[in-house]
Amino acid sequence: MSLAVNQGETAMQIKDIYQRLTDSLIEQVKARYKSRIRH
Repeated sequence: MSLAVNQGETAMQIKDIYQRLTDSLIEQVKARYKSRIRH
């Protein structure tokens, strides 16, 4: 991969990865919260 990558593209990739991480984190918290209520 060349260093001359469009910075806009890189920013979009970082945004996408960040969004996925955030979503999975939220899902984990929700699941933990639900299981805590059940007990």
